[in-house]
Amino acid sequence: MFLKLCKISISMLFINLYIFISLTGNYIPNGTLVFGLSSVIFMLLDAITSNDYKLFSDVRPEMITLILFTVWCFVTVPLALNSSASLNAATDFLQKVLFVFVVYYICRKDGSLRFITILFLIISIAAALIILSMYGVVSKRLSLSDNISINATGNLMVLGTFCALYLYQGKRWYSFTLLLGTIALFAFIIALTGSRKSIIAVLILLVLFVIVSPKKPFVFTAQSFFSFIVLAVLIYILYTRVAPMISDTSLYARLFDERVSAKANASNEGRLLFYQYAWNDFIANPIVGLGIGGYQVKHGSYSHSAYMEVLAGTGIVGAVLYFTSYVRTFSKMWKKMRDKSQEFFILRQSRLIFCFFIVFLYIGLGIGHLYDNLSMLELGMFMAAGCGLLEQERTETELEGVATADAG
Repeated sequence: MFLKLCKISISMLFINLYIFISLTGNYIPNGTLVFGLSSVIFMLLDAITSNDYKLFSDVRPEMITLILFTVWCFVTVPLALNSSASLNAATDFLQKVLFVFVVYYICRKDGSLRFITILFLIISIAAALIILSMYGVVSKRLSLSDNISINATGNLMVLGTFCALYLYQGKRWYSFTLLLGTIALFAFIIALTGSRKSIIAVLILLVLFVIVSPKKPFVFTAQSFFSFIVLAVLIYILYTRVAPMISDTSLYARLFDERVSAKANASNEGRLLFYQYAWNDFIANPIVGLGIGGYQVKHGSYSHSAYMEVLAGTGIVGAVLYFTSYVRTFSKMWKKMRDKSQEFFILRQSRLIFCFFIVFLYIGLGIGHLYDNLSMLELGMFMAAGCGLLEQERTETELEGVATADAG
C-alpha cells in the first residue's frame, strides 16, 4: 500500500511541476512540499514494513558520493560568496536528491523502469499537446509556462522520446505507427521551442540506438510489410504536411534566418564567456568554490553547463564527489550494454538506456543538472538501471511464453 501511495505522490509532484502550472499559471499551493515530502515518507514506510526488499542495504557507492556532495554543499555554506543564497541552493538540491532516491527506490522495488517511463511518457505527451495548442504564436519560442525554461521544455521532449522507445515492444504494426507519430510530435514541439540542443539530443539518441541496438535476422512477415507501408505513409505526410510548417517555427528561424541565427551565434559566444567566468572562479577558489549557487549570485545567471557549474560552485572536492556518481553509473551501464550473454530484450533495453545516458551527458553542456528536476529524476533512473534492474524485466510476451512452456 505504501509503495502505491509513494507512486501517487511522485506522480502528483511532477504533474504539479509540469502540467498544472502550464494550465493554470500557478503551482498547487505548497504542492511541491506536500507531494515531495509525502513521497519520501511513504518510501520510508514501505522500506520499513517491506520484507522482500531493504532500501538501506541497497545503498551503492554512487549514492553515497551524492549524499557526501550534499553534505559538502551545506558544510561550505559559511565560506560561500553569499551564505544565504548558498543555503537556499543546498536545501533545494537536497530536495532533488530525495527525488533521486524515491525514483531509485520505486524502480528497484518494482524491478522495472516501466512506472517511471510510463509516467513521463504521459506527462511529455500532455505537455506537447499543451504547447501545440499555443501553435500560431510563431514570433516567439514557446514553452510550457513562464516558470519553465525553454531548454527544460525541450529536455522534457527528449525524455519523452526515450520513454517511447523504451516502452515500444513491436508486438503489433500499429505500435510502430504510434512510436513514429509520438517521436514526430516531440520533434515538432522541440522545433516550436527553438531548442537546438534538444533536437540534436534526439538525433544523437536515435542514431546511437540504431547503431548499437542488437539485431535479429530479418524475416519478412505481414507485420513487417505493414510497418514498411506505415513508414512510407508517415514520411509522405511529414514531407507534404509537416515540413512546410517547420519553416514557421523558432528552430527553423534560429538555424536559417540570418538575423535570428546571428543572435543565436552571439548566444553561443556568450555561453563560452560563461564557461570562462566559471573556470576563472574555480581557479580563484579551487577547494570550496563560490558555494553552490554562487555562480548565479556573482554573474546573474547560471553557467549553462552542469560541469562548469559544479566546478565553480563547489570546487574540486565537490566536483569529485558529484561526478563520481556519474562515473560509477557510466561504468556499470557500459558493462551491461556490452554483455552479449543477456537476453535479446534485456540487451536492447541496456543499450537504449546507455544511449540515453550519453544524451544526458551531452545535455549537461547546456543545462545545469544541479538545478533541474528532470535531470535528477533521470539520474535516479540511471542508477537503478546500472544495478542489475534490467535483468528482472520481461515483456508480457516472454512471460506468457514461459507460462505456456511450463503448462505444456
